[in-house]
Amino acid sequence: MARSAVRPPEPDTLQISHRSRPSLISDLLRSKKAVISLGMLTAVVMVAVLAPVLSPFDPSKVQTGPFFAPPSSLHPLGADNLGRDVLSRIIWGSRVSLLAGLLVSSGALLLGVPLGLLAGYLGRSADTVIMRGMDVLFAFPPVVMALTFAAVIGLGTRTVLLALVLVYTPSVSRVTRSAVLGVRAQAYIEAARTLGQRDRWIVLRHILPNSLGPVIVQATLIMSYAILSEAAISYLGLGTQSPEFSWGLMLSDASDYMWMAPYLALWPGLAIMLVVFTFNFLGDGLRDILDPRQRSVLRGE
Repeated sequence: MARSAVRPPEPDTLQISHRSRPSLISDLLRSKKAVISLGMLTAVVMVAVLAPVLSPFDPSKVQTGPFFAPPSSLHPLGADNLGRDVLSRIIWGSRVSLLAGLLVSSGALLLGVPLGLLAGYLGRSADTVIMRGMDVLFAFPPVVMALTFAAVIGLGTRTVLLALVLVYTPSVSRVTRSAVLGVRAQAYIEAARTLGQRDRWIVLRHILPNSLGPVIVQATLIMSYAILSEAAISYLGLGTQSPEFSWGLMLSDASDYMWMAPYLALWPGLAIMLVVFTFNFLGDGLRDILDPRQRSVLRGE
C-alpha cells in the first residue's frame, strides 16, 4: 500500500488566511491605536480625494482676500502674502504628502523586499554583496540624496520621490532579511527542503508570507518618514516647486513672515505633525496585532 505524501507542518505565524482574518479584525478593533489611527487616516484620505469639493477657493488664485488676512469666517485659516486662501492650500497640499508617503513606501518595498529575501535565504556571498550595497545607500541622508538627484534630473516632486525611495530601501531590506533569517531556521522549512520542494516555492509559499509582519509595520513607518522628509526637502527648495502645492513649500513661503503672520507656518506644520503621528500610531497598532507576544497581551491571555 502506497504511503501517503507527508506534508510539512504549517507554521504558527503571521500568515493571513481566510480562517485567521476574523481574529485579526477583532484584534484590530481591540487596539485603540489602530482604530484611532485608521479613523484619522481615512479622514485625511477623504480630504485629499475630495479636495476639489472641500476647498472653498482655488488654491493658486491670488487676492481671494486681503494680504496676510487673519483667520476669519471667509478664510478660516487666513490668507497668505499673495492673498491666497490657506485652508484651500492645506487641503490640496495633502495630496502631495499622501502621494509621497504611498509612492516612497511602495517603491522601497518593491526594491527592498526582494533584496532582503535573497540576502536572508541565500546567505554567504549574496548576503554580503547585497547588504554592503544597502549600507552604502543607508549612509546618504535624504537631503544629500535629493541634492544628487536634483543635479542630475532637476528640481521637483519627482526628484524627492526617487531620492527617498533609494534612501528607505535599505531599511526595508534589513527588516526583511532579519525576518527571513528567523523563518528560515524553523523546522517546517527544513521539512520542505527534505521533501524536495524547490527554493522558489519555499520562498514564495513559506518564507515570504511569514516574514511580512515586520515588513508591513516598517512600511507604515516609512510613510511617515517620507512625508516628513518630503516636507523638509521642499522647505529647502529642492522638492515641490510653485505652482504645485506642498505643506513643505508652504512652510518655506511662510518662513519670511514668521513675525508678521505666524499662522502661515502654524497650519502646515500642524498638518504635517497630524499625518506623521497618524502613520506612527498605525505602525504601533499593527505591531501589537502582528506580533504574537503583543497580540496575546492585547487579548488579555
